[in-house]
Amino acid sequence: MRNVLILLIILLTLPRFAVSAPSTPSASDTTMAHGQAITITGTSFGTKSPAKPQVWAPFDSDINPSSLGMITSWYAPESVNMQTWVSNCGPDGSGCAQGSPYDGEDYNTAWWGLGVDTSSQGWDYNDFSQKSYVFKKIRHTFAFVGNTKVFRNIGDTAANDVLQTYSNDGWGPEYCGDGYTNSVYFNPPSSWYASTVWNTSEYFVQANSNTSTYNGYYRWDINGSNAMVCDSRSGGTCQPNDKQVYIAGSGCGNMNIYNVLYLSTHNTYPAAGSRVYGDDLYLDNTWARVMICSGSTWAARGTCEIQIPTAWSSTEVSIVANQGEIPDDTTRYLYVVDSAGDGSVNGQAITFSDAEPPAVTAVLTGGTLRGGTITH
Repeated sequence: MRNVLILLIILLTLPRFAVSAPSTPSASDTTMAHGQAITITGTSFGTKSPAKPQVWAPFDSDINPSSLGMITSWYAPESVNMQTWVSNCGPDGSGCAQGSPYDGEDYNTAWWGLGVDTSSQGWDYNDFSQKSYVFKKIRHTFAFVGNTKVFRNIGDTAANDVLQTYSNDGWGPEYCGDGYTNSVYFNPPSSWYASTVWNTSEYFVQANSNTSTYNGYYRWDINGSNAMVCDSRSGGTCQPNDKQVYIAGSGCGNMNIYNVLYLSTHNTYPAAGSRVYGDDLYLDNTWARVMICSGSTWAARGTCEIQIPTAWSSTEVSIVANQGEIPDDTTRYLYVVDSAGDGSVNGQAITFSDAEPPAVTAVLTGGTLRGGTITH
């Protein structure tokens, strides 16, 4: 039985908007292990129901999503060419999902996906004002040389919402609303197109609030850096083509099939034998989450590993620690993020170790919702 590390965060009664600057806490006795149960207590964590994510698929031992998430099976029609589990192929040396090789002839073999049906959980991707969040690690063995779709959700009509590279269509709906004419153009880093190593992507989406209002939100981060964002929640438009986010309304149907991993090439295809690999797939219907990151402040958090919540209240969050690619005995920083996407201003220093950690109670004092210091 792994020991439980309890982090007690004692917060000052300051207004929510107040920001303190506590000293960086010592991590000398906050060592944890992968899979360890951790409890974080404090205030103003907000709500998250259910506490579990919708999907958590670490591929540690098989292809199926973990029981630590609400959805534990893939939706077969959209889980294409990615149904092979392979050991020791992930970025951290653990297992991963391996895609079937492109055969060089049939374009249907240049399509890889793992999707779920969210209607079983009572929500659709494009419900009015619906938020969703994806964390995923993906590697493709080929450089993008043509129109490639990297994010796509579909529903009970022909409509879907898709993010396309090397395409003037950008990110936006197909076959609903204004269709392609309302897609937001973007220009991700040129190095990403050619990358054949593991990369981490995060997608943040909020659907528009009603049929007649174009006030949604798109954001795509790659390896901790923003690749594109379109925030039209206050009515503004997004550059470079002066568009707004609209995915819920006339003709869009119910987009209940969420592709946690998706990649397909069109018009220009990779070489025969090309593959896609996926690992650490996380989907939720809220932006509330817990992260462990390389940077000591949320504003400069750098690269992060998603943590897996098991219980959540405004004063206490329990997680299962996910070490991911964090090296042993290397300082990283723990953040609680609320449903608005606001993280703790200052992270709490932790380390991972293969050794069984001792039982520890670390008392954190000082600061507000966004930080604290450790006293010994």
